[in-house]
Amino acid sequence: MTDISTGARGGRAIVIGGGLTGMLAAWALAEVMDEVTVLERDREPTGPEFRPGVPQGRHAHAFMEGGQRALEELLPGIIDELVEAGATRTKLPAELLWLDYAGWNDRGTAIRGGAGSFLTCTRPMLDWIVRSRVLKSPRITVRHGVTVSALLCSEDAVRGVVAQEKGGEPEELKAPLVIDASGRGSNAPRWLRELGYPEPKEELIDSGMAYASRLLHRTPESEKESFNVVMIQPVLSTPRFGLLIPVEDNRWLVALGGLRGYEPPTESDDWTRFAKELRSPMIYKMIENAEPATNVFGFRNTQNRRRYYEKLSRRPDGFLVLGDAACTFNPVYGQGMSVACFEGLALRKLLAKHGAGKGMTRKAQKMVARTIRNPWTMATSEDRRYPTTVGGGRPNALERMLDWYVKRVSAEALVNPVAGKAFFSVVMLLEPPTHLFRPGVVLAALRRRGASITVPEPVLAGAQTDDEGPGVPSGNR
Repeated sequence: MTDISTGARGGRAIVIGGGLTGMLAAWALAEVMDEVTVLERDREPTGPEFRPGVPQGRHAHAFMEGGQRALEELLPGIIDELVEAGATRTKLPAELLWLDYAGWNDRGTAIRGGAGSFLTCTRPMLDWIVRSRVLKSPRITVRHGVTVSALLCSEDAVRGVVAQEKGGEPEELKAPLVIDASGRGSNAPRWLRELGYPEPKEELIDSGMAYASRLLHRTPESEKESFNVVMIQPVLSTPRFGLLIPVEDNRWLVALGGLRGYEPPTESDDWTRFAKELRSPMIYKMIENAEPATNVFGFRNTQNRRRYYEKLSRRPDGFLVLGDAACTFNPVYGQGMSVACFEGLALRKLLAKHGAGKGMTRKAQKMVARTIRNPWTMATSEDRRYPTTVGGGRPNALERMLDWYVKRVSAEALVNPVAGKAFFSVVMLLEPPTHLFRPGVVLAALRRRGASITVPEPVLAGAQTDDEGPGVPSGNR
């Protein structure tokens, strides 16, 4: 048995999982603990590389403004590091081409309602830069190739874990504080059951969305454009969607998807043709002559799943579940990384106030529930609109009325600066959904001036005549 439970400073902790959530949790713990040991199943990376433990790693990630601010507070200067490494900041909505269910956004008008930006790069690059910063702490170590099979527990308190290196024997690692940040494949419900504790209630809402992504080299013509990102949402008559984002090394990451029954192909030529079948051919026009940088990779596990650990009647002290292990969101909405940052920052503040002693993890689990409440509501409310969705029940009368109102706000946000700023502030996780019910936003939604405005299909700069000028924002009024 290896004892890592004592230390001159403040005890020691184990974090299961070395992804973004685990690294930020380790960073928060290192401020009050003597030593933090991260147990990671995957092999040690030698640079930014895709790894099995991040199944969504080959697909698009948009890092919301709210999450960026939380990460910057945890790791000052980290956003500049990401930008220097090739990440792109896209100002919203000025540098976004967005085909909402009601039409295209008017970037020329809505620019006055800007609400921050989102950051785009590949997930391996973001993970590598965050990991490199976190591991500068002498209090944090990572053991790779290690699988955790059980919790150690006595007298209603965690005492460590049972872990095993590949090809090795099971080993007991002692620590009075264990954080599960192992992601979607977390075995925490089983571990608790085996110790005689109840499993958490689980809620599952699955729209059946699927998507397929690939990296492509950007075309020279794209440098003329005044936008960075193209987003085409699905509607019931055309239940396909697409997203084009810039990433490092002058590449695009393009995701094409559909609702249940309209899943995209993963064969190269078929995937490109699928882009033609979206509500607009905009993405197809941009990528038809682009050179692929990777194969096409599919992804279908887009369900929202929440485990209510905070509601357990009994639980071992010293055990905390974070990140995707507690709650997964449909990745299409780009909330997961930001929530990991919110949780890491909240954990640091909680530890600074209460320390890592008895009862801390119960407080922290309730903090996790508060952190995920709004993103969960946003993601599941959107998914429950689709007839393909399984779980969660059909929306009741109040929910249908709220959905009607949010649609009004999002449609008005296309052309109205007041509605636009409020809407994007919520989407960027800067404000709670209740922000959409401020008087000025309600008035804009009910007046619905935007209903009489039709923004024309944007024209790519490379397709314009010299008289039109390059990169003119589409829809200027």
